[in-house]
Amino acid sequence: MGSPAPDDLDGSAWVLTRARGFGVPPGVAVTARFEGGRVGGSAGVNRYGAPVQVAGSTLTVGDALTTCMAGPPDAMRTEQAYLAALAAVRTWDLDPSGVLVLADGGGRPLLEFAPEPATPAGEYEVTGYLDAARDAFVGVLDGTRITLALTPDGDVRGHAGCNRFGGTYTHDGPAIVLGPLATTRAHCPQPDGVMEQERVFLAALAATTRFEREAGTVTLFDGGGRATVRARAR
Repeated sequence: MGSPAPDDLDGSAWVLTRARGFGVPPGVAVTARFEGGRVGGSAGVNRYGAPVQVAGSTLTVGDALTTCMAGPPDAMRTEQAYLAALAAVRTWDLDPSGVLVLADGGGRPLLEFAPEPATPAGEYEVTGYLDAARDAFVGVLDGTRITLALTPDGDVRGHAGCNRFGGTYTHDGPAIVLGPLATTRAHCPQPDGVMEQERVFLAALAATTRFEREAGTVTLFDGGGRATVRARAR
C-alpha cells in the first residue's frame, strides 16, 4: 500500500464494511466523515464526533462525544466496539481498490471502509424536518407520510403529507439546490396540522444548500449548517 497525502481524507465520507473482532448487524450503518480536523457520523445507533490528527500515514482520534439514544443490544455492542477500535487507530491507508484501512500501532487493520456514494440520488422516507420559525427539528406527524425521491438525472418528486410535489435539483459535490417545486392543490383536513406540516416541510426543502449521505440515510442542511430534512432509504 502506498503512502497517502496528509490531506487526502479531508472532505471524504465512508461506510464501515469490515472490522476486526466484531461485525455490523443487518440494517445498522456505521459511517465516518472527515472534515475540518474532525471525524464523525453514525456509530450504529448514536451520532458521534471526535477531533482527528493526520500527519502523513499516521492518524489519531481524540475522545469521541456521542448522542445518548438506546438501541437494539446487537447494535449497541457494535457501537461500543467501533468507538473502542476508532480510539486505537494509529495509521491509515487506501488500498488499491480504494478501501480506507485504519490500523493500530502494530499495523493490524482494525476498520475498513468503502467510499460513500457522491450523489444524493435515491428514494427516501422522511423522518424529520426543520421548522425554521421554531428553530426546531421535528418528526413527521402520526398518521402522515412524507417521501422524497431524487433521480440520477436531476428530478425530484415526493409526497409532502397531503399533496404530491415535483421539480428538479442540481448538485455539485455536497452542494445541492432543490426546486423550484410544484405541488398538487388538494386540501387535507385530517389529521390536524397536516397542511401546516406540508408548508413547513416544503420550506425546509427550499432552504437546503448541502447534503450528506450515509449508508441508508440522507441529511439535507441549510446555509447555516442546520439540518433541514433527514430521510432513510426505502
